[in-house]
Parts: sequence; C-alpha cells; structure tokens
Amino acid sequence: MRKPKKVLFICHEASLSGAPLLLLNIINVLNSDPGIKMKIVLKRGGILLDDFKKAAATVQIKSDGYRRHKNIIYNIVDIIFSKFNFLKAAWWSFNADIIFNNTITNGRLLQKVNIFKKPVITYVHELKEVAKLFEVKKDTGFTIKYTNIFCCPSSAVSSFLTEVYHVPESKKIIFPYYFPFNQHKQSITDQNKVSFKKQYASKYLIDPNTIWVVNMAKVSIRKGYDTFINIAEKCAQQQPGKFSFVWIGDSENSTIEKELLLNNSKLLKNNIHFIGMLPHSYNSLLPFDIFLLSSREDPYPLVVLEAAFQKVPAICFRDAGGIKEFVGEDAGWVMPDFSETKVVEKLMEISLLLSGLKNKAEIAFKKVLRLHGDERKLVESFHEIIKRAQVE
Repeated sequence: MRKPKKVLFICHEASLSGAPLLLLNIINVLNSDPGIKMKIVLKRGGILLDDFKKAAATVQIKSDGYRRHKNIIYNIVDIIFSKFNFLKAAWWSFNADIIFNNTITNGRLLQKVNIFKKPVITYVHELKEVAKLFEVKKDTGFTIKYTNIFCCPSSAVSSFLTEVYHVPESKKIIFPYYFPFNQHKQSITDQNKVSFKKQYASKYLIDPNTIWVVNMAKVSIRKGYDTFINIAEKCAQQQPGKFSFVWIGDSENSTIEKELLLNNSKLLKNNIHFIGMLPHSYNSLLPFDIFLLSSREDPYPLVVLEAAFQKVPAICFRDAGGIKEFVGEDAGWVMPDFSETKVVEKLMEISLLLSGLKNKAEIAFKKVLRLHGDERKLVESFHEIIKRAQVE
C-alpha cells in the first residue's frame, strides 16, 4: 500500500467568501480519500473557522483582533501566540510532502512557512486588479516566485497569469471549482423554492409577485453595486413593479454603508433591497429567478455556480472575468461592454417570455452538475496536480 501524501493547505482567512468556501469543499471531499493526509494553516480566522477545524488539524497564525487591543499587554500576547503558531505551521511544512496555497495573496506567509522548499501548488482566484493590490507588500511576487504549479478555475485566469506574470503553460492547469451538490440536493425542489420565497417576502418585504433578481457579494465598487442599482432603477422606470432587486452581503466600508442608509427610502421605492449578510446556507439563492453578476472584475465567482445549482441562471458581463466560460449561450446571458442598457433590455425581454427563463434555469442546473459537481473527478484531478507539482 502506498504511503499517503501529506498536504499542507494555506488559506488567507476563514471568511464566508468564495475562496475559503471552495477550499473547505475540496478538503471535505479529500477527507474520504485514504491517499491524502491534511493539515491547514489560516492566516486569519472567520465565520468558517470551526468548519475548518472539523475538517482537519488547523492553526490560525493571527488571532481575531490581532494587535488591536487598547491594552499593550494583550498586543504583546498576540505577538507571542502568533510566533508560536507560525513555528507550528513551519513544523507542519517540514513534515508535508506538498503545500497547497489557496489564493495568490499569501506570498509572504508562503515564503516564511515553506522554509524547507516543498513543492507548492497555488490555486489562483484573482485577476489583474486584485493581484496588483497585493503587489505592494510583495505577496503576489512571492507567490509567483515560489509556486511550482498554478491551478486556474478558468481560461481567463490562466491567460492573466501568462500575460501579466509570464507564467509558462507548463506550470498551469485548469482545476474546476467544486460544489457539494450531493449534500444539498434534497433541499433543491420547486416546493422549497416557493416556501423560501414566501419566507423572504415576509421577512424582507419583497413583493412576491415580481421577478426576483439577486446578487450575493461584498457591497463594493469592484462587485459593481452601483451598476446593480443603476440597472434596477432603469427597470423600475420602464416597468414599475415588474422586478425586485436584492443584494445579499455586507458593505465593504462604512462610506458605502452610510450611502445605502441615506438612500434607503429611494431604493425601496424602486424595489431595491440590500438585506446584509445571511447565515451560511446553500439555499440562500433558492427563492430567486435571475442572478445578476454586476462585477467589474471577477475571475470565476463560485456564487454563480451556487446559483446554477439552485436553478437560478445568471447575467454577466463578457469582459468582467471567466464566468462567461460557464454561462455561455445556454446557461444564462453574457452582456457586452458593461452595458447597463443592454442588461435592462435583456431583463425586459426575459419578463415577456418566462418559459425561456425556466429553460435557462434547467440548462444551468444540468451544466453545473456536470462541470462542477463530480467528487470522483475532483479527487482524480487533485492527485494528478500533486504528481505534476512534484515533478516540476
């Protein structure tokens, strides 16, 4: 019997965002594979911390509220515990066969932890603008320097790595995102969709007789919250009472939060609802009809796949990233040139023929199941990636 491969996973945080959720999904599948033994290093904690700890032995380098205490003694204690946790992570690195680094943003941590020069796989979930932000403290540069194999969720990410950082084709591999559909398929029914819609309508005062359009992300400029609002307002002008627009997620900063509060009455008048972050659930998008990805840059957002699993097809912009590769012409609608007008026109067209919407929903569901719901394919691909990284 072959000796199991020891894999050390590195993740920037345990937040309720795409990259940590995706990694957790992968780890949970690999837990059933006797050929893989895992440990996890988190730079910071978050809502999913306990889930990571349940999945495998986990060390968190920096505590919640790290060095933000008023009492200097507590800050010193934070530093001491951080050093201890780092040494633990380095020891785990020494015992690992391979390091799987989740996101391009962990460069400095990767450099420090991987002092024993183990082969590194990096799963890249970023495009140009985010990668550029992390160039300032050299995280992006260190990740590029120390990575043996780059996993890409889409051709857009693969092309970005070559065009901007000159990563050769031999060091890249497409590694599709995975969604744990089998664990949640019983809840994805037409009956539950109706039930959830009633609950949301009652709780958030959303008109149940309208077409529900949703986005779920951090409320930020990069995610296009302003574009989302503009499209919703134009729809309200053309067809009052036809659509309800709902954004799930908290604000990136206090400035945006204050703006939304200040304009709340106007937003509600146009059936626009910002309902904040919801508890983690794979049924959060079930009540909705259309997912509107208003992002200016998004490599291959897991949330669009999550929507498709709940039979919610997506509208996206062609030049925003890689999700157009999934949506295509059959599983949703790809809009050119970040045109708000074209999106409004498409929504009006959809509203006149709801049978077409239902057809797209079914196609999106079957497509995402085929491309992103196969546990066996995930495990096979993971072993193949490990082999390539050890050879590289």
